[in-house]
Amino acid sequence: MLTEPNTESQPMKRILVVDDEKVINRVVSDILRKEGFEVIASYDGHDAVTAFKKFRPHLVIMDVMMPKENGYRVARRMKTACRACHTLREPKIMLLTARDLSHDPARENTMHLFSMADTYMYKPFVVEELLEKVRTLLQSPA
Repeated sequence: MLTEPNTESQPMKRILVVDDEKVINRVVSDILRKEGFEVIASYDGHDAVTAFKKFRPHLVIMDVMMPKENGYRVARRMKTACRACHTLREPKIMLLTARDLSHDPARENTMHLFSMADTYMYKPFVVEELLEKVRTLLQSPA
């Protein structure tokens, strides 16, 4: 069940959705727009970095396995760039992936640490769980 759109007087939160699967990208983007977020879509790792610099999102939701550059590396590049250049706000990053590593906790933890992502979810996902993670990430301090 979707909740009412965000109508608070706060500035609209910007979310960058990065997934090379156009259907998933569109579905996630539509869900977030209905919740009142400003959303921009990108379809590969290379374009995601460009969109990130231009759009300056509060949150990035990104696939892992994409053309040109994988989500682990793109997430790390985004976080590292923000930490090196104090003029960019460091976004929260959620990896949304079909690459389920839950059966291998050591590898899952290594990939999580390497990417510097704040959290991750596995596809297929439950809409309510996705929205809960989004809200939690956007409410937590930078």
